[in-house]
Amino acid sequence: MTLQLRPYQAQAISDLFEYWATNKGRSPLIVLPTGAGKSLVVASFIKTVLDESPYVHIMVLAHVRELVQQNHDEFVALCPEISTGIYSAGLNSRDTKNSVIFAGIQSIYNKVYSLPHKIDIVIIDEAHSISPKETTRYGRFIKDMKVANPNVVIWGATATPFRTTEGLLTDGKDRLFDGIAHCTDLKDLIRDGYLVPIVSKSGVKKIDLTNVHIQAGEYNQRELAHAANDKELVRLAVEEFVEYGKTRRAWIVYCSGVAHAEHVAQEIRKHGVECKVLTGNTKTEERDKIVNDFKNGKLKCICNVGVLTTGFNAPITDMIVLLFSTISTGKYIQVVGRGARNYSENNGYKKTECVLLDYGENVLKHGLLDEIDVQRTKDVFGKEKIKPPMKECPNPK
Repeated sequence: MTLQLRPYQAQAISDLFEYWATNKGRSPLIVLPTGAGKSLVVASFIKTVLDESPYVHIMVLAHVRELVQQNHDEFVALCPEISTGIYSAGLNSRDTKNSVIFAGIQSIYNKVYSLPHKIDIVIIDEAHSISPKETTRYGRFIKDMKVANPNVVIWGATATPFRTTEGLLTDGKDRLFDGIAHCTDLKDLIRDGYLVPIVSKSGVKKIDLTNVHIQAGEYNQRELAHAANDKELVRLAVEEFVEYGKTRRAWIVYCSGVAHAEHVAQEIRKHGVECKVLTGNTKTEERDKIVNDFKNGKLKCICNVGVLTTGFNAPITDMIVLLFSTISTGKYIQVVGRGARNYSENNGYKKTECVLLDYGENVLKHGLLDEIDVQRTKDVFGKEKIKPPMKECPNPK
């Protein structure tokens, strides 16, 4: 089976092999915007390797069980002929003998020496989630992996190759990745019709951040939640985005705390819109039902707290509401990128844009999504920070 790649996807794989061939390093990054088809790139890379060297063993790592399952399922759909397994306690699976293993770092980080064969290639999904320090699970896994197989090759995929307080993942003495092999520009994908534009709108009222302090490179979450849960702000914001959402298929509302999310959802329901709350405390079965109903168009709105960010794939999303504020450019990009994927229905509906309503001054802090240079941004505590274009669309349709 031949996988059909878009030109930039084929170029990403070509650039990856050239990076190794020209001895630039052994641990590069591929930077692809959210919705660019990373799964297809990973699948095509693996298939290319195994077609040439069928005895190679490959491990694909992720940091949450949902992403492990999603990556596995997408790969199997693309390459059903390849022996594939899952190693994840959360998914009740501990496969080790397949050619390709999709693993959760929480389950595999201390199991390197107990694997029945050496791993030749490690692919790290959502690589921005990694700290280079050896004391972390990723750090221990990679250190052990290099002892078990000194020739192991490691590469990472991400839309945001930097961390808030540490800068680019390719910088620093403790860096895990030694360079960027390929970076696809979001503007190009929108221009060529692979993604839809994000049209931003400043909210009718903003979160008052006056008394919200910064701790460890991010806003104090308790103080932010209190500020965001202002009754007048919630009422006015909900009135505004419910009006904008009348012609939209699916809304994701990013809230600042559990009580805040419950408050916002209650206010939304007053307008006759079905809305569910999703947090880190939501039970697995309930969480899966909420997400599936949303993806299938059975649920209009989800108010979530720190859940629908990295790795969440719901192309139907055509309105994003930011009722939170973040200092992290990476988090901002990951969240807003959820709305950039194309989507169409058999009845003729085709998504042409995603509206972004921002009540936390995030656009003013970080810039419009397609104006951020992810190879240069190092966030507010890094060495370099591009001044964002301070403009918002006054009246998206």
